[in-house]
Amino acid sequence: GGTTITYRYRDVANSERDFTYLFTLGTRWGGGSLYLQNDSDATMIDQEYVPVGATTIKVVNARGFNVGEEIAIQCLFNDDWVLHMSDMSQWGWTAEAYSSLFWRRIITAKNGNELTLDAPIVQPIESQYGGGIVKNFRFVGRRHNIGIENMRLMSAPDESITNSEGTRVDENHGQYGIML
Repeated sequence: GGTTITYRYRDVANSERDFTYLFTLGTRWGGGSLYLQNDSDATMIDQEYVPVGATTIKVVNARGFNVGEEIAIQCLFNDDWVLHMSDMSQWGWTAEAYSSLFWRRIITAKNGNELTLDAPIVQPIESQYGGGIVKNFRFVGRRHNIGIENMRLMSAPDESITNSEGTRVDENHGQYGIML
């Protein structure tokens, strides 16, 4: 869980303002919504390489996917991916830590096993680094017509975790404040 603190203060122009701070301890926490991915309809991406900017993807079996539906596209990163990213394992990165990374898209067209997406891919999906998977997706309790102002998101990394030079290197703390 997390802690929400809202406070009011006067700025230099003597105007009152509210600020909201969201604090989290640990690595995962959430708000008022729940997302569900349906693994029973999951299918592998059937391409060696899907570039950044692509708006179509080929999958092994598109049978369970329909135009207008929301899907989750998930990279299945492996240890080679971490190694080839300037060996980020030196900072404690693991492929498993990125197993929950996914992007929501809406299917705008379907041609056989090719799905056209409403927005481009933002991370290359490469079979040599584990490939990717597509799943049906839905949000339960999705919020609509909201606004957020004057908010700071903070995480509490463990400051006792340092490298040999004394630099703080804790990577195991809250990473997502708001998912839009």
